[in-house]
Amino acid sequence: MTNTPESIEREIAHAKQHLGRQLSAAEEKAREVIDWRTHYRRNPVPLLAGAAAAGFVMSAVLGHGRSEDADRQPLRALSSPSSSVNSAMEKMVDALVAAASIKAAEYIEQWLPGFHQEFSRRQG
Repeated sequence: MTNTPESIEREIAHAKQHLGRQLSAAEEKAREVIDWRTHYRRNPVPLLAGAAAAGFVMSAVLGHGRSEDADRQPLRALSSPSSSVNSAMEKMVDALVAAASIKAAEYIEQWLPGFHQEFSRRQG
């Protein structure tokens, strides 16, 4: 092969294309590694169990100041910033637990047909 300017330019263009494909593949792999959905698709049960455990722990830690009849009475907005943070955390924990419950019901549905409909009916 001769080293004419045209052949050198072709080699450079080929190398750029090859490096571009490698970079795209590496970017896709990196996105896959950091995307929680990929891990969920591969291992739904451990992630749901971890989410449920985290929800229970957060509930135990954050819910220690609630009265027994807190579910029967609407929460009142308090003026202190820490109570606003606690309220926001409680809402986030409730949302995470609800999401984990729905995903768990969907997973159980695979093994017990009709479970999700019964679960939804009882949820109200």
